Amino acid sequence: MKTFTALIFAFACLVTLVMADNPRYRDECVTIQYWRGKNGNEVPQIIAECPVKTDQPDSYRCTTLKLDMCYANAFGRLEPRLNGGFSSSCSDCIMESTKLTCTCANGSGGTTRASTETNDLIKNAASLLSCFVHNGIWCSDAGIGFHVAENITATDYVRLLNSQP
Repeated sequence: MKTFTALIFAFACLVTLVMADNPRYRDECVTIQYWRGKNGNEVPQIIAECPVKTDQPDSYRCTTLKLDMCYANAFGRLEPRLNGGFSSSCSDCIMESTKLTCTCANGSGGTTRASTETNDLIKNAASLLSCFVHNGIWCSDAGIGFHVAENITATDYVRLLNSQP
């Protein structure tokens, strides 16, 4: 029993350390935006500017994370799940602050309006948005068919994405 209690304590300490090293993204990142493509048919993602962990104060970098990597539709509920792919059965999503709300198939032939607080799962890990073992990417590395400046803002990145044919 003592060994089991010690293991539980060690695990709790490890979780606390990991959480301390990777704060919730809303606590550090700015200009947080939800994007689903200019026509609403892209994989949903969060785009934000997160601080670069350097000796340069107020240094931020645009980062993006595809939410299908983080959430699943579980019979009309949005729940955290690695590679959940919620967007294949949810639509009409909006994000208010960090709360994601969608209309999702409920498995009974109908739909349900479902919400989840993304700030409970998504973290800022080394200037990248992340969930579970999946790290997002910097906007400049997104591979969208043309060069994107390393210092692009989240607002300009979304504007650039929306201007593409």
